[in-house]
Amino acid sequence: MPPLKVEKPNREYAKILMQNYAGTACALSRQLTYFYQTLILKDSMEDLKATLKTCLDMKQKHMEAVGTLIHLLGEKPVYGTYDSHIDRIIPYTTCALSYETTPSIFLEQDIAQEKMMTKHYQSHQKTIQDAYIQDVLAWMIQGQEQLIAQLEKMSASYPKEKSLS
Repeated sequence: MPPLKVEKPNREYAKILMQNYAGTACALSRQLTYFYQTLILKDSMEDLKATLKTCLDMKQKHMEAVGTLIHLLGEKPVYGTYDSHIDRIIPYTTCALSYETTPSIFLEQDIAQEKMMTKHYQSHQKTIQDAYIQDVLAWMIQGQEQLIAQLEKMSASYPKEKSLS
């Protein structure tokens, strides 16, 4: 992980990063989803459980990095995103989380969500003109690419099957 520092406080950059922290496609949602998925897996699916725990660990590191940057930029790392239309923080909600129980389906959803997050990181890397933050986002993008590759490999191992419930 690159050093967690910023060139100077910038609350606008912090508001942008809040999207990665607790927005619609964010590390918090992915973390909660991976945790749920590890809880519902059968004991015979240790390989998938191990992969999901690796994903969970990575999301924890991303949450820590983004939360620290938000704080250094001058905002509180709250669970919500800034809405510029109404000039306030919209609290995070779990209503968009998937509680899918079929591994082949939830892996497809995980891959799609991770790809969306990668696009957000790439967009924010272009928008935020702070070399330190750009380095952290580059590190996160690299992690995303590795995570997506792991999920795709796992997805190939789990053909369409019945739900675990």
